[in-house]
Amino acid sequence: MFQIDWGFINISDPVSGDRQCACFAMICHHCGKRYVEFFPSARQENLFRGIIHGFMALGVPRFIYTDNMKSIVIRRDSDGKPIWNHDYDLFQKAAGFETRLAKIAHPWTKGAVERLVRYVKDNFIQGRKFRNISDMNDQVAIWCGEKNRDENTSRGAIPEKEHAKERLKPFVLTDSIKEYLYPLRRITWDGFISIEGRQFGVPYSFSGKTVRAGREGDCLTLHNPLTYEVIYSHRIDWSKKPKAAIGQWAEEEKPTAPVTATAKLTDPAGSQPDRRLSRFSILEAED
Repeated sequence: MFQIDWGFINISDPVSGDRQCACFAMICHHCGKRYVEFFPSARQENLFRGIIHGFMALGVPRFIYTDNMKSIVIRRDSDGKPIWNHDYDLFQKAAGFETRLAKIAHPWTKGAVERLVRYVKDNFIQGRKFRNISDMNDQVAIWCGEKNRDENTSRGAIPEKEHAKERLKPFVLTDSIKEYLYPLRRITWDGFISIEGRQFGVPYSFSGKTVRAGREGDCLTLHNPLTYEVIYSHRIDWSKKPKAAIGQWAEEEKPTAPVTATAKLTDPAGSQPDRRLSRFSILEAED
């Protein structure tokens, strides 16, 4: 069983202003091996990406233990059984695991991941500087690797070695899972798509069409929705300013011969002055 949870961290950015980012945490209930990743938000598509990346690092468990998040469960029926969020239910079936929900208002039932989130805030974040979220993820990956190789005093074991003894299913990146790593995006007619709260341009020929978009570190790639062929890529700098693409707008037609014709524009109201209010003119009253 793995436990998962979100935590939130304030980001002090002198360039684009202060904001928050979401910290996805996953930990093995048995050995304490951990996985942590930062996202600009805790949207459902980022939850899917965090779980997939965690499975790549830790393997696929039989169960995931989590809170009653709206992106996971809608409500419970009269018998107390969870009614899953439709998209999440499809995801857990595609990834091959089941979900168990923690009791409401009982945070200690998933205390391992609660402590991990607090440990990230109190230990990892303190005293560090980051260029952007990608840099945070690079540093936290190294930090998790170091902690996973250290002996856990409360468990009396090294998480990395204990985890290797567990018979977890290896993660397989199937076509159905790729759909969650590269979600569909509709391109606007001005050639932009929105990813993680930022806008990125695509070549003019794709305006109005649908593509799949995925991010790995600072690299955003746009893919053909059927073949996953890479159509275009962006280097992300994490600024809020829209990032245009080469060839995003159609080129303007240029004249092929010297321009000799001239058109003269007049006052929009016409060449004759408007005399309708002349009787109210002070000058004319004096005359």
